[in-house]
Amino acid sequence: MEKIVTVKNLSKSYGKQLVLDDISFEIYKGEIVGFIGPNGAGKSTLMKCMCNLINIDAGSINICGYDLVKDRKNALKKQASLIEGPGLFLTMTGLQNIKLFASLHDVSKQRLQEMIDYSRLGKHINKKVSAYSLGMKQRLALAIALLSEPNFLMLDEPMNGLDPTGIFELREELRNMVNKYNMALLISSHQLNEIEKIADRIIYLDHGKINEVEKNSTTTKYIIKLDKALTNYNNDYECMAIDNLSYQFTIKDEKELSQLIQNLVLQKLNILDVIKIEDDLEDEYSKIYEVTK
Repeated sequence: MEKIVTVKNLSKSYGKQLVLDDISFEIYKGEIVGFIGPNGAGKSTLMKCMCNLINIDAGSINICGYDLVKDRKNALKKQASLIEGPGLFLTMTGLQNIKLFASLHDVSKQRLQEMIDYSRLGKHINKKVSAYSLGMKQRLALAIALLSEPNFLMLDEPMNGLDPTGIFELREELRNMVNKYNMALLISSHQLNEIEKIADRIIYLDHGKINEVEKNSTTTKYIIKLDKALTNYNNDYECMAIDNLSYQFTIKDEKELSQLIQNLVLQKLNILDVIKIEDDLEDEYSKIYEVTK
């Protein structure tokens, strides 16, 4: 996959407080990366560093081959961001807003019309933004962010304040946007269930350090209940006894599960139940940040 973002050995302090501590990660084209951590973990600081709103102390940020410090203009051309709210002019109409931002980016009339259509605001495009619902503001802000055809987009808490319908629509919109424009998306949110539904990969920020976890684990846990105790165990699978008749197995895939079941049947054991254990993002979060669910 084509690398879009490279953050390497990045550090940032406010006075004596170290907020970002020598962190490194990469983001690839066509990828949606979830970015989570508790309040004060440094998420907003990192995102502001990545769009050059604040200066870094050490390390480097590379966007599409351009160093954000050494070649700021070209690096910023390749990205867009929505941090701490849509950032719209409420007393102006939606059309006035999008035309203003289009003029700043020297956008063609064709691209402007494409993004007006993309916002799906219809006749509401001519109404003042102050009359918009939060979902409408998010759609307009997304259309504005896409005016310059960025390769990389950052969104900070885009689902805050949305009702369930708005959250569902935005989630679908973001996935379709990444697929259509073949771009990369970094999305920060405290709504773990929504991040889990949309992200290909999760990056955890913990006390200024990156703890990166692939969303899809390479192993799966199953609890298998038998009619009698297991006495002849095959060491090909990680196994833990829960009680005299129930055992937890850790296996790689469905093929291994099938082989395991065959082995148990050959031992003349009757399988009473097979339960797949689903670890969700809340489980991962509670482990990393040592919080109780």
